[in-house]
Amino acid sequence: MDKETIYIKNLLVDLDKKSNEEKLRINLYTIMITAILSKKIFVKNSDIPEFISKLNIHYKDYVYRSRTLVVARIIREIEKSDKTKLLVFVSELKELLFESNNSSNHDNKKKLQTKGTNNNSADDILSQFRRE
Repeated sequence: MDKETIYIKNLLVDLDKKSNEEKLRINLYTIMITAILSKKIFVKNSDIPEFISKLNIHYKDYVYRSRTLVVARIIREIEKSDKTKLLVFVSELKELLFESNNSSNHDNKKKLQTKGTNNNSADDILSQFRRE
């Protein structure tokens, strides 16, 4: 896991319903900008519209060709949003980051288990001491 994902997760953990509206808004600016610009979270620009649609926000196709344009539009949405909408953003971000992490760990473990069956003794020893 990279530093920016860890940073985003730490910020998200601190946000909850008890947070005041301005703290939510300021932290969401940081989190959304970092998440959308991250190639680790959204590998392709075509992955972004699926997430944005979960927030009940819809843009034309040309907007998704540029991550910076998407960031500009999202910042405007965060600026105009009330506390309930900001909490929706937080919950969707938590789902995206924490659920995707769990599924990727599960997929990695499956790959390790289903890897070739004709291992030799050196492969067995290396698999026992593999870093995760």
